[in-house]
Amino acid sequence: MLTVERLTRIFANRYDTVAGGVREADFALAQGQFFTLLGPSGCGKTTTLRCIAGLEKPDAGRIVLAGRPLFDGAAGLLVPVHQRGIGMVFQSYAIWPHMTVFENVAFPLRVGRRMAREEIARQVDRALATVGLGAYGPRPATRLSGGQQQRVALARAIVHEPKLLLLDEPLSNLDAALREEMRIELRRLQREIGITTVYVTHDQSEALAMSDLIAVMDRGRIVQLDAPRAIYFTPASAFVARFIGAANLLAGVAAAAVAAGTLGAVRLDGGAVIQALFPAAAPAGTRLSVAVRPESITLGTPDGTANRLDGTLADVSFLGATLRCDVAVGAEMLRVATTADVAPAPGAAVRLAFAPQAAIALRAEG
Repeated sequence: MLTVERLTRIFANRYDTVAGGVREADFALAQGQFFTLLGPSGCGKTTTLRCIAGLEKPDAGRIVLAGRPLFDGAAGLLVPVHQRGIGMVFQSYAIWPHMTVFENVAFPLRVGRRMAREEIARQVDRALATVGLGAYGPRPATRLSGGQQQRVALARAIVHEPKLLLLDEPLSNLDAALREEMRIELRRLQREIGITTVYVTHDQSEALAMSDLIAVMDRGRIVQLDAPRAIYFTPASAFVARFIGAANLLAGVAAAAVAAGTLGAVRLDGGAVIQALFPAAAPAGTRLSVAVRPESITLGTPDGTANRLDGTLADVSFLGATLRCDVAVGAEMLRVATTADVAPAPGAAVRLAFAPQAAIALRAEG
């Protein structure tokens, strides 16, 4: 449905040095997929989205939508924004306050098109009904809540039945409770419409909850492209492990040579030896960061196959459904998420246990 090949757009700052942008991005989306570009501010995710939309001219690469090239750097092809058949929702919604809800949604149908008034009304009514605002057409745009404005912006983006929907952090202006509600609603609408969607966010929980496929970006490059579960439980790098969720990173070295996709021994800097899963082959002595999720660690007596680490409970925080326990293991402070009703008092000696498959041995950065 959407293919992006070696997409590159690099900016230069006032000192004529490289500053930001996207570098050689590659991905392909199937019809109806919900795809998220995820990463910290300045990683290139919005630049990628704007290149797809036609709001930014790439330096190189190729973009193809439903078999039709939209950009080809080698051929000198650049299709204008209004000819791409793409819908987009911006972070600010861009709702015009002097128009009614109906007029806001109808605007794309009246720009550069010759449509009968009855056809415009039919398509606007259908778009508003899809987002649950069927009775809001005559209402002034100034009399809308934040969630309603977001729905109007979405209706305006889909009213002309685009092949692709682009969403640039559309929930960032909402409060926490409404954001959670709209996240579920947005995903439901996307599935109902069946439109291929590219979503930009720096919120990890949004990306994990909504996406079929996630591209994690860092300094202009896609560093991991995978399903949400794989991104979370088998990160490709220490950066991904650190950025997605709250992974504990244990420093150590490979105790012996290990083949890719197998378990191997890691000697931690504190002296303990644990078993971990190696996504990539590593010779003996390779510096490693072992990623372990807080919910993968248990307090108490482990079974015979689990890794074991002894430490001291530093702090306990009540988080509702879980307890967060901070445990000092040598020079490391590990976070443990447990559903236990009670935990030992701070200062108590505790034993941590986690399965070897839950420990991912990644090459240390730098």
